[in-house]
Amino acid sequence: QFKTLVLEPNIGEAGVRNWLMMHNYKIISEKLIAEAGHTYELIKASLTEEKHEMTEKEIFFGPFIVQEKNPVFYQKWEGQLAYYQRLLVNLNKARKKDEDRINEVDHDIKLIKEELEN
Repeated sequence: QFKTLVLEPNIGEAGVRNWLMMHNYKIISEKLIAEAGHTYELIKASLTEEKHEMTEKEIFFGPFIVQEKNPVFYQKWEGQLAYYQRLLVNLNKARKKDEDRINEVDHDIKLIKEELEN
């Protein structure tokens, strides 16, 4: 186990944050940046003696990123919202509907809308 991790997940950022939490790493800083048409999340975490719980919102968006809400935050999540809305339409068109996935995407849409409106 490393005492400090500096990570740049390209996908599954929430999964990375959840893993960090479950393995007693505390996120000590985060940055959301845009470069060449892509957004990147940089996460720095330190190993601790205990688990540092995060809320669903903090895991989903990032505890520091959601507090800062810089212009890149709105750019990223407005794009993600549009993607999830298209995905939901397509999931609902399927002959055999995956209700669990539909509910998950619907939940994510609500989280994103709530954060963009606040």
